[in-house]
Amino acid sequence: MAVGFSRFAATFLIAALAVSATSAPVNAQVPVFPGAEGYGSDTVAGSGRHLSTPRTTVYKVVNLNNSGSGSLRECVDAVVPRVCVFEVSGQIKLTQDLSIRSPYITIAGQTAPSPGILLTGASLRIESHNVLVQHMEVRPGDGAGTKAESRDGLTVGTSSSSRRAYKVFLDHLSISWGIDENASTYHSSTHEVTFSKSIVSESLHDSLHPEGPHGSGMLIGDFTTRISVHNSLFAHNNDRNIRLKAGATIDFINNVIYNWGGTSGSNLMNMSDDTNVGAPILLNMVGNVYKRGPNSPFHAPLYGRNLESGSRAYVSNNIGPTRPTNSGSEWLISSMPQSPYQASSPPLNMTTAARSPSDTFQFVLANAGSRPADRNDVDARVISEVANGTGTLKDCVSGCSRHAGGWPARAQNYRALSVPDNFNSDPDGNGYTILEEWLHSMAAEVEGRRAAPGGPTPAQPPDATKPPSSPKPPAATPGSPNTPTAQPNKPSDGKKKKQKGKGKKSKKKNKQKQHRAGGGKGCPASAPSGSCAALKRLELVKSRVVCRDDKSRSCKKARRVLASLNIRGKALRRLIRARENKLERLRLKRQRKSKT
Repeated sequence: MAVGFSRFAATFLIAALAVSATSAPVNAQVPVFPGAEGYGSDTVAGSGRHLSTPRTTVYKVVNLNNSGSGSLRECVDAVVPRVCVFEVSGQIKLTQDLSIRSPYITIAGQTAPSPGILLTGASLRIESHNVLVQHMEVRPGDGAGTKAESRDGLTVGTSSSSRRAYKVFLDHLSISWGIDENASTYHSSTHEVTFSKSIVSESLHDSLHPEGPHGSGMLIGDFTTRISVHNSLFAHNNDRNIRLKAGATIDFINNVIYNWGGTSGSNLMNMSDDTNVGAPILLNMVGNVYKRGPNSPFHAPLYGRNLESGSRAYVSNNIGPTRPTNSGSEWLISSMPQSPYQASSPPLNMTTAARSPSDTFQFVLANAGSRPADRNDVDARVISEVANGTGTLKDCVSGCSRHAGGWPARAQNYRALSVPDNFNSDPDGNGYTILEEWLHSMAAEVEGRRAAPGGPTPAQPPDATKPPSSPKPPAATPGSPNTPTAQPNKPSDGKKKKQKGKGKKSKKKNKQKQHRAGGGKGCPASAPSGSCAALKRLELVKSRVVCRDDKSRSCKKARRVLASLNIRGKALRRLIRARENKLERLRLKRQRKSKT
């Protein structure tokens, strides 16, 4: 029955959308998605908005193959502006690095059905510009794959003379089990890069690297500039939490760092010029929380040596072992000489608003990672360990004493995607194309900012998440660490829920007349011909999609129909608003003419 409704809905919606008004010019300067903060957040990514007439190509990933038709690599290797969407979930076993070498790409992991996409065996390498990657797991691991000494999780940069990595935005990623680095940037041409709301955890310490114990968190390489790392979690990484090399400039704001290893402060925020390059390092370090774990020595989080005299660090609202509460001198967080290295004001622009340490701790544990409202088992375990002060560094995925629990099972599920019509257009003139807004809505669902019919429940922090300055960690909440404590209100979209009871026939007829005339809630008389009737029929279809047994196949189909109808209903409302705005402009124009 649900399939029949879907065909019926598609027929009348195509007819209604055919009367759409001319699209407004698309604004290439809006953030890559609403609320995006950080250097490079103005990237157009794969939207095609950099073109005079916005145009992009949608590639559907329909299998988990390393390469070939329908694979993720097919989309990555394309040379046109492109958006990679997923009709399949599960593990992609890479046999070689997945390298982005052509610009203007969006990899939208939020489009995959639960439990999402997991990359293993090799690195995700970004060697180009205008790139957005969201809602993915990247866990190279110590199984079959590329050379161990270069098996990072994610790397941004290239030494190629024909390519440059910049305007790169990495959002809601889960990166772990790297053998060299979990994440890194390198080369002087690399700039404007943001890591946002991500989890960087469990780099494999004593693993396959030929140099011996080596696993590290994040390296910001020589002369990579305007790097933002914010609202992210670093957990169980022995070293480089994080490491800044000569000439680097970075905004490090609202992050949680837990259970570092080693024997000195150099394993934490290390800004040192060990190779005598002689270039200053600039750092904003604000609103961060450093919480010791079972492997953590007692050291000040900010460390530096052999620094060029022009290096500066602005520190504010950080807590850690040497500054357990957010009071007293801000420089207690550092082991470096206060003069000349402490800056009285930020040496580079702060790209995101700072939080208090307690708010940072709660927010990061609730919102970081690939799918906060649909937590995978690895992220859920790590977050629970951070909240409760447990867990250890890891040496292997499985088969050693300090293992990560084995390779996670990621179900291979399928869900057909219906890409919106006219997806390159921007009828409401807000700067985003219809395709981008469709992706935004799917990101909101996996992040827990909105509950979708039959979708995941919104993410909430574990009850155990109290700031590390607390005298002792409280007990964990039983069950999943992201069990919701409250349901957020759904954003209003201007329509009321359909009443179950039937009204009198006269009331029903009056409502039908209103909609035929263009009246009624959200449907003015000025609306384009047919659009109000289409909207009315859409609501009727939605009311008839009934789900009696949540585990049945028909119920799953019904949820897909509802999701599709919600997206198409939004398009109709944009169309109606655009026509209203156009008529209002004409009315004002006539009014001005009559006055003259």
